[in-house]
Amino acid sequence: MAFIRTSPFREKDPQYSRSASIPLPSPTSDSAHITQTVCAILKHIYRPG
Repeated sequence: MAFIRTSPFREKDPQYSRSASIPLPSPTSDSAHITQTVCAILKHIYRPG
């Protein structure tokens, strides 16, 4: 799972918060695989601005 959100302390800015998850086929401690998966999630939920 990965999540992003705008700063809750910048109350005048528009707020944005999203999360998503991609199940891995098996448990892993391979940080390269985890990073690749998280980057795929962030590409899906990131919104410019």
